[in-house]
Order: sequence, then C-alpha cells, then structure tokens
Amino acid sequence: MTALTDSSTREIILDRHHLHNVRCTFLNLNDARLALAKQQLEERQRIVLDILPALLHFNHPMLPGYLSRNTPFGLYNFTPSAEQLTQLKNLTRSFRSNQKNNSTADILSLFSMGSLGTIAQNSKSDIDLWLCYRPDLDDNALSLLEEKCERIGTWAKTLDLDVSLFLMNNQAFRLSKKLEFNKEASGSTQ
Repeated sequence: MTALTDSSTREIILDRHHLHNVRCTFLNLNDARLALAKQQLEERQRIVLDILPALLHFNHPMLPGYLSRNTPFGLYNFTPSAEQLTQLKNLTRSFRSNQKNNSTADILSLFSMGSLGTIAQNSKSDIDLWLCYRPDLDDNALSLLEEKCERIGTWAKTLDLDVSLFLMNNQAFRLSKKLEFNKEASGSTQ
C-alpha cells in the first residue's frame, strides 16, 4: 500500500512499522483528549467516562443501561481494566465479569464527537458519542441497543452529565449514505 504526500509526488511506503506508529500516535492523542475531558468533570461525573466502554461491553441486569438478555453488547477488542471492574462492582455487588468473546462483539467501536477533550469543552458541554455496531444486527436488536444507550444517557444525567450515544452503521457510512439521527444536528457532522 502506498500514499502520496500533499507537497510532492514522492511516495511514502505504508509498512507495518509506519502503520504501528500512526496507531500509537492516534492512541496517545486519544488518551490525552480523554484526560483533558476528565479534568473538566467533577469526580462523580468521571465515572461515566471511566466505565462507559464497560457498560457497553457487559449486559448485567443491575448495571446502568440493562434492558434484556437479548440486548446487543460486547465491545470489540476491549478488555476492561481492573479499575473499571472495581467500579462496576461498586455499582452493583452482584456484578461478575463474564468476558464475552470479542469475536462475537456486537459493538465495533465508540467515537467521541464535538468538543470532548478539546479546549472548547467546558463544564456545560454535552458528550456526543458515535457507537458503530455490527452491520448484520436486525431491527429488533438495533431498537434494543438504542434503548440501552438511552438508558445509559439517563443514568449519566443523574450525575449531571449529558451523554448522547448515536448508533452508526459504519458500512453505510463508508459507502457515503447519509444517516439519519434522532437527536440534535449530528447528521451534519458526518
């Protein structure tokens, strides 16, 4: 695979080493933005950002967002940290980590949108997230997943944090199909 630079027609070889460096740079930037976002929050609000991936990864009846046993869950390539597992156990004593096989995860990725983790974020900023799901989920599964996301948002509001999760079909997005959103103007950020 090759790519052209903007300033010349000189080719840059995108080998494994280069792609690894790009990935590391992305992850470091992501970590820095998350740390900045958490600095803007009160301690009780930070738990939302701390455990949000774990809430999507697990489907436990006592955790925020639980709807039914049939609700899609599992965040691809995610392994909860010991701290996240402790926070989940603090929310509900009956929580036990029954790690889902990541190869069957229903949620492919989670992305923050807007000002989260930038200098534009302030204490009144809402948190908008895109949740990319497996494209083969049927309408019933998508309805359950959307309800799970809404319930997580409702729980976050009890901690004075405005969190919105928007479902995203990444295959449709890659094919440049305009997706419809049911809240705010997130469709225009595509």
